[in-house]
Amino acid sequence: MVWSRLLGVVSAAAALIVTAGPALAAPSDPIAPQPLSAVGTASTAQFDSPQAQYSLTVPVDPGTLPTELRGTAQLPPGVTAGTVDAYSGDRFLSRVVLGSDPSQPVRWSLAGIPVTDNAADITLRTDLTGEGTCRFDPDTPFRVVGMTVAYTGNPTVPATVADFLPPVLTAIDLFIPSTPSPTEASAAINLATAVVGRYKPTPIAVRTRALPASGAPDVAQDPTVRQIMLAESAARGTALRTGAFGPYLQIGGRGSDLLAQAQLITSQMSTVAVASAAIAGQSATAPQITPTVRTLADLGVGESEASGTGRAVIGFGIDQTRLGGPAHDVRFEVRGTYTPLPSNGGGRIVVRTGTTTIASWPTAASGSIDRWVDVPDRLLRRYLDVTVSLERGDDQGGCGQAQRVSISLDPTAPVQFTRADPPIPTGLGSMPQALQPRAQFAWTRGDLADVSRAVTIAAGLQSLTVTPLGVDVVPIDEARASSTPAVIIDADGSARDIPTLPVSARGDVVTLDPLAANAQAGRRQSLTLSPTVKLGALQVTRSNGRSVLVASSNGNPAQLDAVLRWLTADPRRWSNLDGAALLAVDDRTPVLVPQPDSTDTTAADTGGGSDSGVIVATAGSVAAVLVVAGAAWFVWRRVRRRGER
Repeated sequence: MVWSRLLGVVSAAAALIVTAGPALAAPSDPIAPQPLSAVGTASTAQFDSPQAQYSLTVPVDPGTLPTELRGTAQLPPGVTAGTVDAYSGDRFLSRVVLGSDPSQPVRWSLAGIPVTDNAADITLRTDLTGEGTCRFDPDTPFRVVGMTVAYTGNPTVPATVADFLPPVLTAIDLFIPSTPSPTEASAAINLATAVVGRYKPTPIAVRTRALPASGAPDVAQDPTVRQIMLAESAARGTALRTGAFGPYLQIGGRGSDLLAQAQLITSQMSTVAVASAAIAGQSATAPQITPTVRTLADLGVGESEASGTGRAVIGFGIDQTRLGGPAHDVRFEVRGTYTPLPSNGGGRIVVRTGTTTIASWPTAASGSIDRWVDVPDRLLRRYLDVTVSLERGDDQGGCGQAQRVSISLDPTAPVQFTRADPPIPTGLGSMPQALQPRAQFAWTRGDLADVSRAVTIAAGLQSLTVTPLGVDVVPIDEARASSTPAVIIDADGSARDIPTLPVSARGDVVTLDPLAANAQAGRRQSLTLSPTVKLGALQVTRSNGRSVLVASSNGNPAQLDAVLRWLTADPRRWSNLDGAALLAVDDRTPVLVPQPDSTDTTAADTGGGSDSGVIVATAGSVAAVLVVAGAAWFVWRRVRRRGER
């Protein structure tokens, strides 16, 4: 079973191809259409009934205007025609007439769309028709996929600190000294997480570079990229400068003052810094531990109402990072109203996560909802999608002919949970919530390469949450002995006394302890590779009652860098992190090592002693790579069973 899971993981990882993104145009060129996912909006619009609507917001840089919305319409079975209208508020923009093809390109003109506060609102409204019955199945709704937005115009060049960060941002180039001080490293990490957090869910690439001898950025930039120079040697404050390749931001200050200046551009104070230079005071605040009772509104759920033909669905998410840390025994109240249905209509309120129904009850004549719903711990993830739907059970008849129904939810309804220790889930799926409210960052060398790795990891973790990550840079000895959650970067594998990891490597010996991320004592196994392979990993363990994320290699820092490059090449890979470890061997595609079930009786270390087997594999064979990359559990169980005979 585990072996087949591993083969599936390897196949899935191999199917992910890393490709470089398209170069963005210079200001004088036409602006290439941007994927909605690149500007902070889902690239798929979904409609759960023949008459439904979908709303989205696109950012608009000063000096530009959105001109066209594009995508591919995918019709569900039974739908043969229809229209999809684009509105902005009450203003009609354009209409798309659908043909009968199951998949067809669609375009809406956005001419005349109003722009307010550097953003434009768009609502798509459907009116679908077909022959006979076209019951909309939750698994096959009408979708518009691969959506992009086209712009025209030239983005305005920033003139003040307040407008340095544009509405549409794809990357920042962060220039720091080639030998960064701990303060400069800390400021770089905190600045990166602040920018990424400000733009979430828009994916922002953060590239750390060595500051040139000239003291100014020396690489070209395009309108959606910003360059920032950060150094203790620079003048105190935050100043907008003009370099050979355009404007950049210079941030300077000594000690903790540098951190305060770095926080200015993403703080509320940036809106009043309408000058080419500004100096921030000491006003940083640390993330706070949240109470154990919150409301749906605290989780980002606003006033929610949905309608449809025969079925109405409201979706929201339970995000552990918004709960302020790992949680279990999660329950929430569903409170709201809905269209009363006929007594013979077979109506039900259904609560699902994914395809799993976690609660269901028949509708009542009152048209009101007031029920508590429990989320089983086994279903908990970093982010859990939840839908609440009103569904008619009787035949809908002709397409679009059933009664139109609606449902609304009260966002002030409470959410309750208790802290989970260890987290649920464990391993990489516990990141970043297991690092809340603050985490220590430490490394073995502290050079530019280590700081760049720390910035990449911190930015990747921040991309998973809107809650600011609290980061403190400390010496590695402090991070090892502390009870505070930590991120340790051991790029060359030279660190000693690192907490036990699911997969660790020293030279040609790989040690396997698959339950390390579960805070359980496992039977450690050794794997000797001949010849030695390059191994890099990102994995989680438990030590001193806290979670520790470790980035390491077996003496091959470039292999660890390959893992981080693969992760950042596609933002979805950070959100898909799960299992015991993300592991890359030689030049192969990284794979996720499955997390063994800590409740499995064959995994429990119930016997005395520490019998361990040594397995010798040939690095050049596929079998050896699979063993290294994820079969620790398979090997361990096999040795365990052999010892029990």
